[in-house]
Amino acid sequence: MPFDIKKIQEEDGFLLYTLVREWEHEGHDVGLFILENPDVPDMDKSPSPMCECDFDVEEKIDENGRKCRLQVRDSHKCPHLAAFRELCRQEAREKYGDAWREMGVKEAILDIHKRVKAGEYLGTIWGGTIYLQTVGELLDVKVPWAEADELFEEERLQLHGAILADYVQYLRFPKELKGLMRYVIEVPLGWPNGEAGDGFVGSLCQLIEENTGTTHGRELFGDDFPRIRSERLLVLGLALLRVVIERAEKSRAVRKELHFSSLDGYAKHLAETMEKLRELESSAPYKYDTRSLKPHYLAHLMLSDPTLDTTRFRFPREVRHALSYLMHEDGPDWDAAERSMLKMEQVIAMYGRWESGGEAFWEHNYPHLSAGEAVQFGLSWLMSAVKSAEADSDVRDRIGRNLLWVAMNDCRKLAPRYAKLHKRLRAWQFLARKRSYVRMRVSIWRWNSRAKLQRLKDRIAKKFRKGKE
Repeated sequence: MPFDIKKIQEEDGFLLYTLVREWEHEGHDVGLFILENPDVPDMDKSPSPMCECDFDVEEKIDENGRKCRLQVRDSHKCPHLAAFRELCRQEAREKYGDAWREMGVKEAILDIHKRVKAGEYLGTIWGGTIYLQTVGELLDVKVPWAEADELFEEERLQLHGAILADYVQYLRFPKELKGLMRYVIEVPLGWPNGEAGDGFVGSLCQLIEENTGTTHGRELFGDDFPRIRSERLLVLGLALLRVVIERAEKSRAVRKELHFSSLDGYAKHLAETMEKLRELESSAPYKYDTRSLKPHYLAHLMLSDPTLDTTRFRFPREVRHALSYLMHEDGPDWDAAERSMLKMEQVIAMYGRWESGGEAFWEHNYPHLSAGEAVQFGLSWLMSAVKSAEADSDVRDRIGRNLLWVAMNDCRKLAPRYAKLHKRLRAWQFLARKRSYVRMRVSIWRWNSRAKLQRLKDRIAKKFRKGKE
């Protein structure tokens, strides 16, 4: 049965619907609609797919006696709507596929983004919003994360989560540090939770940009923007791993933070990384500089920062000294680094909404990052740097034999310490995980019981109302 636009608009009450394409699949009506709101002239007018499920609503009386309209069927789960989107994607592949292959993946991503922005429908989930996963389906390739990263580094495109968007120039942190800060913010809220993490990091960048005049990441981080160079990432990863093990060996509270961490797995990864570093070190040129001292000195600063003030905004120690290191790596001029960090923190404390670092980063991440998150990112950064050095001899040569030897020696010492900590915590980890599992099952049982009780109450109330009528 064709869509009755007049009836749809009367039932909606405030949106204007324009049907631009109609399709029937196994008796189920699907269409492309342009939605307009007279009160919002700038509303996106790209065509969006909808089906009869979107208009299958019924009026109900809520518990306060008010009328409300509830959707009976969920169009997001409708196989007919999914089939229509796939049909449109196939049409787009037939029409533009040859041209996209000639362009290459990067240019094809930009072309698809431009077409969707212009209002062309290419099988997206909704209107002018296109996900990178949909781009992969259109190009018949795996999700092109690497190409999207390159476009971002070239300042031609950016992603909001996985949604394509025009590149907007503003101050940003290096991608690795942004990822760390996003993660520690999102974990208590249920990771992934991109809006919370992106919003928090964006707020920090906006405060710094508006009150210092710094408008580009390169002004603060030089060649370590938009990504931290492998030699710096190697130093930061080793420093974080050393900080976590030093704290865990001395503090029961820190060991408790590691109850759900795979410490034996970390020890094995460190041992494997040591062997990879041994091979890299044997073929790298000798290149003495002060960087070889920095993993130890940086870890020392993170562990014994004497200037930490818990009464106003400060970054967690690990983040604070990572930022200092990246802004003033050469020298090292640590006094200049301290002055830069104090200025940045003063700006955030003065104009931001957070009264302390604990309020901004959650209490369990202040003054130190939670050991579970710190060890995870430390190992990830170390392995990423080693992988880059294995793949590119220029990266290996830039790191140099001396720093590679220091990293290899650190891994040799850290691996047995993490293995020993795993044996020490094995029983506690088992109990903690069992307790977590029991709590989860109890929570599920409680939720299901409340749901069953509510359904029973609703049936009794319905019978009572019918009896009165």
